[in-house]
Amino acid sequence: MAKRVFGILVLLLTGCQSTSQESVVNYETQGNLQSHHSLACLSMTQIRSSYTPADLFSGLTSCVEQQQFDSAADMYLAAMSNGYFDTRRVVDRSAHQAVMVLRMNTFAPYDQDVLNLLLSEITQKTTDNSQVCGQLKNIGMPTYHPTYMIQHGMGAFTEQKHSNGLINNFDADLAWQEALKVVSNCPKS
Repeated sequence: MAKRVFGILVLLLTGCQSTSQESVVNYETQGNLQSHHSLACLSMTQIRSSYTPADLFSGLTSCVEQQQFDSAADMYLAAMSNGYFDTRRVVDRSAHQAVMVLRMNTFAPYDQDVLNLLLSEITQKTTDNSQVCGQLKNIGMPTYHPTYMIQHGMGAFTEQKHSNGLINNFDADLAWQEALKVVSNCPKS
């Protein structure tokens, strides 16, 4: 009886195999998660409001490779603040995963020890946050058009082809304050 049940389970599980790679098609639009500035490892004072999360995560990789975790934490907090702001202004909710995908792609190659060093720096900066909050406020809210995110969503394939992808009457000041509060626990100004 046990052999019969095992045989049935084997048949059922082999029938559940995923499709072969040959039949999977990955569609991407131009600009999806695209970085526009090739950045080196930057400290918070070198970060500009024109840098997208795609730009910042790319530069963050340089920081980690050079074991400059203080600057890596700066770039991470700026990227996440800008990304949060972008999720508030981009209409297509399916596009909001762009920042999560950028983060996963950036950190996937690193082992847990390296990630723990970065997490330690981020935790320190957001616990004693007066300096990082002041620096993020000085940089200011993003000045770029969030194409990297808009082109990541389903709307890039459907209804948004003729719009700019942004929410009408968007309250940028409120969204920026919210981004700083959520990411770095900054008090409202």
